[in-house]
Amino acid sequence: MRSIALALCFLLPLTSAVKTTLRRVEIPRSAAGPRALYPVINAAADDDDVDLLNSMNVVYMADISIGGVDYVVQLDSGSSDLWVRPKGTGTLAGATDTQLTYNITYSIGYAAGNIVTVPVEFAGYTVASQALLQVTSSDNPVFSFGADGILGLGFTSLSSVDRVVTAAGGDYGHDFLYNVFAQNASAPNFIAFQLERKNNLASDTDSIFAIGELEEKYNGVSQTQKISTWPPSSPRRWSVLLDGYEYADGIKRTLATKVDEAPSSVILLDTGASYAYAPEALVTGLYGSVQGASFDTTKGMWVVPCDQEVNFSLWIGGRKFNWDPLDVVVPSIGDNTTCVGSIIPASTLSGFDFHAGDVFLRSLYTIFDFGDFNSAGKMGDPYVRLWSLIDQPTASAEFHQLRGGTPQVYKSSSSADPNAPSATPDVPTNASSDDATVSTEQEMARNIKTLVSYAPIALGVLGLNALLLVVILALGLSYICKRKKKRIASRTSPAGGLSINSALSRSHSYRQVKGEDVDTPMAQLNFTDDPETPHSTKKSHTSSYYANGEALDSPVDAGTPST
Repeated sequence: MRSIALALCFLLPLTSAVKTTLRRVEIPRSAAGPRALYPVINAAADDDDVDLLNSMNVVYMADISIGGVDYVVQLDSGSSDLWVRPKGTGTLAGATDTQLTYNITYSIGYAAGNIVTVPVEFAGYTVASQALLQVTSSDNPVFSFGADGILGLGFTSLSSVDRVVTAAGGDYGHDFLYNVFAQNASAPNFIAFQLERKNNLASDTDSIFAIGELEEKYNGVSQTQKISTWPPSSPRRWSVLLDGYEYADGIKRTLATKVDEAPSSVILLDTGASYAYAPEALVTGLYGSVQGASFDTTKGMWVVPCDQEVNFSLWIGGRKFNWDPLDVVVPSIGDNTTCVGSIIPASTLSGFDFHAGDVFLRSLYTIFDFGDFNSAGKMGDPYVRLWSLIDQPTASAEFHQLRGGTPQVYKSSSSADPNAPSATPDVPTNASSDDATVSTEQEMARNIKTLVSYAPIALGVLGLNALLLVVILALGLSYICKRKKKRIASRTSPAGGLSINSALSRSHSYRQVKGEDVDTPMAQLNFTDDPETPHSTKKSHTSSYYANGEALDSPVDAGTPST
């Protein structure tokens, strides 16, 4: 998904791009058997690297081979299509035209052209016939950074190319990663990202991208909690539920959601967006109290003094993830003497409530897992795993080392380690839906076996209960019969009191009981605590809930200072 902020980078000189490496990984392809949960990259096996261009911490790009020709594409987890602008003749080498056309539009720019199929190779994987858009007309900010197009790393359900191909009766429109994973259903179906930040600090690291393998130093991420996408099944984007957020005051706040049926707010994790976007109230609460900060209506962003440390955290999956303060306030593009708030107020977000781009993802090592194939060839439910790279005291010290200023007093609502292993064991990541069914059946069989082993004890207890019930009934009947005989004897005895005829000869005095007059309105009934008090002396009591008639509506507490 293209970031609006990308438009601000349009005039950035290409010479500012910094070339680093994007790890090329080849996964062993076993013909059968379950895959390893999370294979780890062999740090020594670094012979084949793919160049990654990080342009001023704004855009992340890599080389891809299409029809045997190298192109530079932006890596974008917020979209699902592959498109490029051909070199030279305007036609991709080795491409087969499908006679289908489409125009992909973004918030900024567009890309229009023909849908073709062509061999594509990326990160050690080859798809012999990949459907993509061969662009003939376009206007997109990525061209200003030397990119020839975009490689979408999202779900096929979001792919415009696949939608057009399917509408025409075809079944070849799947995105690149889907085709890679479909080559071997037993192989891991995830990608891993770490986006570098170049600030000439000791904490600077290279960018990492891998298909199906983890970076060894972050292997612990495999033990952290799985964070389901929203919706959990068949999502269109890498969106997850957002539990809340924190400013520097350490108070956890919640963000109201506009997403239908979502139990809480929803956040999109998007490597294709340079900045982040959130509701205006959240952004104003973050930057509005910063000394010297002001909102620039022309830019649509907060202008913040570069030496002002602003702390911000997001709660996802029950854990708090801190942003590096260097990414909460960032240098203006093309002007390092002024800074802006990297979270931009937005009122037009659709399908999610918070749009988190590179400024947040640089603080994480992120796993995007697409789910595993079952026997029917369908992928399971996807999820993400997040590994925090930020130690708050260290990040604060480095901020002031680079920017100057005075360290901020930082409070936190939680001291829990966001990278702690999950307390709930995961279902093995290679378990398909069929495997899960088998596991459930085995569990049921064990439960039934356990119940059968306790059957004699249960029957014995039931028998004892039945015997006790029979004894109690017998005793009860005996008692009733004895009382009946005593009552008959007392009625026939002259000394037992009044005779039946004498009793019937007495006059009967009638006295009204409470509420007997059904025609009297409830509010007019006179009740007392003493049922013997004559009606003429009873005091009137009126309940407040009869007098008020309706329940008062309690004001709804907005709950948070956010939205």
